Amino acid sequence: GAGKNDEKLLSLTYQIPFGLGRSSVMERRLRLTQMKNKIDLNKLRGDYMAKEISLKDNLDSYSEAISLVKTKILIAKKSISDSQRLYLRGQLSFEELLRAEEAFLNAEINFVHLLAMYDQTLGQLSYLNGNIKKFLSAYTD
Repeated sequence: GAGKNDEKLLSLTYQIPFGLGRSSVMERRLRLTQMKNKIDLNKLRGDYMAKEISLKDNLDSYSEAISLVKTKILIAKKSISDSQRLYLRGQLSFEELLRAEEAFLNAEINFVHLLAMYDQTLGQLSYLNGNIKKFLSAYTD
């Protein structure tokens, strides 16, 4: 039986939470990281769209300039022809004939430069859109 000196042990455990638990801290950190990633993704989409628009605008500008330079080349060719005829009649100096030829050469240099810029921009746009292999396989000088 039970005597005077029997000991009984009774324990009580009680937990008091101090702030957030580890799992809720991790969940919160993950949600914040996810929100930051969404913001970064939206920024990248915006950058992509701006770059694409800029490249397309450049292509349009180069196309217009190429068209104008083609016209300028035709005019310069006609000017050379007229200048040669006038030079042979003695109505034009040799220096003026050279200026007409210089204008023609400058127009052709501009034409080649614009074509190179157009091709470079087209390549950048193809790269941006993931079509660089297709662009390079179709590219000719």
